[in-house]
Amino acid sequence: MLSVNFFSPFASGIFAVFAILFGVFFKEKTARILSIIICLLGVIASFVPIYLINRTVMEDASAIILIVGISYQIFLSIIAVASIIIIASDSRSSINRFESYPLILLSFSGMLFAVFSESILGMYLGIELFSISGYILAGLNRERETSNEAVVKYFIMGATSSAIMIYGISIIYGFSGGSLNVNNLDVITLNASKLPLTIGFLLFAFGIFFKTSNFPFHFWAPDVYYGINTPALSFLSIAPKLAAFAVLFKIVVFNVEHIPFTLDIFYSVMAFFAGASMLIGAIGGLRQTSIKRIIAYSGIAHMGFILCIFSVSYQASLALNVLYYFLIYTFINIGIFAVISALSKNPSYTGNISDLKGLYKTNPILSFALAIFMFSNAGVPPLAGFFAKYSIFAILIKNQSYILPIVGLIASAIASFYYLRIIKNIYFDEAENVAFASNTKNKINVAIKFLIFISITVNLLFLYI
Repeated sequence: MLSVNFFSPFASGIFAVFAILFGVFFKEKTARILSIIICLLGVIASFVPIYLINRTVMEDASAIILIVGISYQIFLSIIAVASIIIIASDSRSSINRFESYPLILLSFSGMLFAVFSESILGMYLGIELFSISGYILAGLNRERETSNEAVVKYFIMGATSSAIMIYGISIIYGFSGGSLNVNNLDVITLNASKLPLTIGFLLFAFGIFFKTSNFPFHFWAPDVYYGINTPALSFLSIAPKLAAFAVLFKIVVFNVEHIPFTLDIFYSVMAFFAGASMLIGAIGGLRQTSIKRIIAYSGIAHMGFILCIFSVSYQASLALNVLYYFLIYTFINIGIFAVISALSKNPSYTGNISDLKGLYKTNPILSFALAIFMFSNAGVPPLAGFFAKYSIFAILIKNQSYILPIVGLIASAIASFYYLRIIKNIYFDEAENVAFASNTKNKINVAIKFLIFISITVNLLFLYI
């Protein structure tokens, strides 16, 4: 790992440790407040080493990957802060305890290790750090049986993906002359070991697919999304995917281009998995009645769109398109989870889309917000989701790849059904859950209102950016 980039994840990790230590010596309420403050300071502190030490590096035109890495750090920070706000605002949730916030910061630290590391092994260790923190965060809600089941599935699938990744890394290490640095691999050795290295890269990518819930490793997502507590899910459904794709992009850009005879194989495999992810995410959500399960399948489809970028000629500039899509995806999901968090404060809320029937009569603000996010998810112009998908299609067509754009259009049309069904329930159906409908006028937390407002603003005005 570059010494100039080591201190950024190290700083956030230190703050997480301090948050845990301070929390032990205070009562729960005081510990929670201190933990929130320390963790927010930890997120801010993670930026200090980057901008103080890398000032000269940033002037070099070859530092595009560093710049992209800092952009990933900004997005991860947005997700971490938003999740801290959502957890802090949900006073009824058992996850609203002081341990939750340092776990988020530890996970954030692991993501930074993975993003900024130049060693394949360092990337793996960073992924493991944020994965283990995620398992613990997901398992804090021990009172719910569905939560316990979800955490077990999450852990088993995560352990399987880790085994696949480490096996791929061992193959890359063995056939690349014994190097773990992604920038200093022996090109001559690479050219002599094309097929084994391709297998190693594919195994590493398959391990990443578990983290991003891409086909064929997507099957855990709906059950885990359904069982995990909503505040924890607001972080675990976005941040690990962003970090995992950052790692995959860094590996692919610097290495696969050195083995030209395997590129066609790698492109074809990525294209197949991208198309399958889009279709499965679109079709799988059609019969779902749980909002969280719908979001899970929606996430699978979105990750398929992002994976499309890995099926064309790799350039460092393509990272900007990944960031572009993830920026929009991030604010869509932050907005959705903020709305769900606000709805969850109603004791009669069951998590089914039937609860949303007639919601516009009792809470027009949440209704409007959720409608905007669903339309943006569906890719309806002029909302930001449309421009995110358009950017992917433009890259594919520019690279003369025409099948994936067609598959993407079909998947978007199919997925629109369950997005529009949610809007139909909100605005065109009469309320069925009378107890829920009668209690939805409760006041929304100011912080949640802020997150919803920012998310709506990004989705409405993004075409001008």
